[in-house]
Amino acid sequence: GQKLNVSKIKKKLKKKGQSLIVAGNCSMVRIHIHSFKPGEILDYATHLGTLHQVKVNNMDDQYAEFIKIQKERMPRVDIAIVTVAAGDGFFEVFNSLGATIIVPGGQTMNPSVRELLKAVEAAPSDNIILLPNNKNIIHTASQVESLTSKRVKVIPTRTIPQGIAASLAFSYDMDLEENTRAMEEAMTAVKTIGVTKAVRKTRMNGQEIKKGQPIAILSDEDLIAGGNNMVDVIFKL
Repeated sequence: GQKLNVSKIKKKLKKKGQSLIVAGNCSMVRIHIHSFKPGEILDYATHLGTLHQVKVNNMDDQYAEFIKIQKERMPRVDIAIVTVAAGDGFFEVFNSLGATIIVPGGQTMNPSVRELLKAVEAAPSDNIILLPNNKNIIHTASQVESLTSKRVKVIPTRTIPQGIAASLAFSYDMDLEENTRAMEEAMTAVKTIGVTKAVRKTRMNGQEIKKGQPIAILSDEDLIAGGNNMVDVIFKL
């Protein structure tokens, strides 16, 4: 295209799907998005210029294949851990900590009840520990318990570090109830601080925080610091 504006394109598509990535320059832009209405995305893109390397995948099919591959690799266990994580790095971490099945998901891509249920049913055990690792996924995870004949315990992990701490507390020498108590105790001992940008204007301790300004959030909930740049915020912690 010509005179493409990456920021405007990102703003336009932000509400049309999840996991949005827009990168490029004024003459060529690459877009990745998960959307229930791919036709709308393609229609918008045709008004920007000529389309190249268009690829539309059915995410349900990809997800089913992903779970199937994990299931085939896992031997039957007394207790299986199903955890939610995003990215190859965290996949590797949770695999090394004993996760049986990892469901792709996170802050901008929350798995559905159906997706979590599929993972639970695919896990090679009748006893399941489910780690949502995000505050927005906890409620969804809790609904799975009533939809399966398996025994499911949801550890309400709100962040990835809490999920890692809970995983470290797991032991095959303990039963499901004992592991649940140990993992919940380990989870509550972890405080997570995330540095990001404010999505809207707000106030903190009398200080005005502007939209887009760097901020620090405790345990994915409480605003604890704000500054002019990321480094400034980090040094205030």
